[in-house]
Amino acid sequence: MCRQRCTGCHPRRFLCAAFFIYIGLVSQCSSFVVGRKNLSSPFTQTNNESKFSTDLKRSACTPSVTTAGYGLSNLCMSLRRNILKTVGVGVIAIPIAGEVYSRGFFPPFRRNKYDIPLDEPKGGWDSVTDATIVFHGAGGQDTNTDVLMSALNNEVGTSKSYETIVDWSEWSQNILKASFVGQTIGKEIAAQLLSKAKNIETVHVIGISVGSFAANSCIDKVKQERQKSSGDVYSQLTLLDPFCQRGVLDLTYGDRNFGKNADYPQQYLNTDDPVPFTNKSLSKCACIDVTALRPTEIFGHDWPLIYYSKSKKLGLVSASDKLSIGKVYFAEK
Repeated sequence: MCRQRCTGCHPRRFLCAAFFIYIGLVSQCSSFVVGRKNLSSPFTQTNNESKFSTDLKRSACTPSVTTAGYGLSNLCMSLRRNILKTVGVGVIAIPIAGEVYSRGFFPPFRRNKYDIPLDEPKGGWDSVTDATIVFHGAGGQDTNTDVLMSALNNEVGTSKSYETIVDWSEWSQNILKASFVGQTIGKEIAAQLLSKAKNIETVHVIGISVGSFAANSCIDKVKQERQKSSGDVYSQLTLLDPFCQRGVLDLTYGDRNFGKNADYPQQYLNTDDPVPFTNKSLSKCACIDVTALRPTEIFGHDWPLIYYSKSKKLGLVSASDKLSIGKVYFAEK
């Protein structure tokens, strides 16, 4: 079992957000200072300020509590308006800053290549006709992924097959960037596979949680590249409780895109866990809802992976066992 060191929250994550909030604060505080100067200037007067000056003249040298209260009231109102504006800027800026960071728009946050090498098959790449590639979730490899890989090797593995799990844990733990980085990594893995396995005929890609972004992107790249050549590759996409939010702002990316280019896409779903954006069926996948069969001691988000690892339908689904796309089926004991 391979566990990677948790990278935690990196300070760079909040740099963009801090930048936007800083700009908002500066602009709003500047307008407040200008407004305050105008309030006390004898050369620029609004109607209220003219009335205030007239009242001062009428009162002559007699101190007036009302006059002092009037000026303080205006000052407080102006301060309140500027505070509300600043808060509004922050509310808008923080999600936008998070999206900018997650997409890697600026050079400090951008990385265009990740160079994760595929393990060499025992019999060499020329012998590989069927490939199964697994992308783990945010937490990296653990006991549950070890069980899955063992099951794939024992139940699916042949002299012509290739089974591997891609270790992208260095980036999968970054909550904001994992979806976009995963898509890039998925494309890179697909390009490697096609360049090495010249005789490839079937590709089965499994995505766990946020690994679904890498898995779906891998399938897209395989289909795109092989359709340019003379021979296509049969592709199956299996998503285990997929996380469907991309970045900060795109809450429905998974439903719109996961599975649309696979020859057979399927989703194993648990609906009662607290992990957001993982509890709904995908419109472009055949969905197997396993929620009702979950033992109480197993965390809901882990259950689809555990269930699938022990399933009799592990690996490529035969033509007779395929389910209708866009429909939900409830697993039975």
